Amino acid sequence: MNQVRVRAAAVRADATELRARASSLLQQSGAMGWNSKAGDALRERITEVATSLGGQAQALDDAATALEAHAHSVDDVKQAIRDAQLWVEDRWREAQTVAATAVETVQDVADAAVTRFMRVMVDTAANLQTGMVRIAVFTVAGVQVTAAAVDHAHEVITTIPVLPVGERREWLDVRSTYAARGWV
Repeated sequence: MNQVRVRAAAVRADATELRARASSLLQQSGAMGWNSKAGDALRERITEVATSLGGQAQALDDAATALEAHAHSVDDVKQAIRDAQLWVEDRWREAQTVAATAVETVQDVADAAVTRFMRVMVDTAANLQTGMVRIAVFTVAGVQVTAAAVDHAHEVITTIPVLPVGERREWLDVRSTYAARGWV
């Protein structure tokens, strides 16, 4: 967007130059020592031209302001894309790791040791007598994770199989997908 800002500055410089020309014309017109109907007509015409130049200068200023606003808006969108990219990449890579490396193990544990990470598999009479239960638990790199976390990771990777490359608008779409699905 630097080119747009450079162009805006050039347009603004053109506006300043037009205003200077208009001012110079008015000064020269006022200093003109020609007093007659023709001189008055010439001064009137010069005033009209100077006024027109002033209007053109204002139009150029408005165009420069619009160019600067556009450049600022583009910068804002680029920043939003970078923010979305960082946010999504972090969560997506975590989901990718969980989906790819989660291991479900089945084991017997004491009934009192069951945690929210564990899913009770079988509750047999033998287990009830020994105080043991058979559970299934997911682990990622030796850390227990819930079945819901594994399901969520698979859903993310299935919904978004690949990430956009580079600073592309699609990062905003992927971020919106996270929000729409309640993954935030």
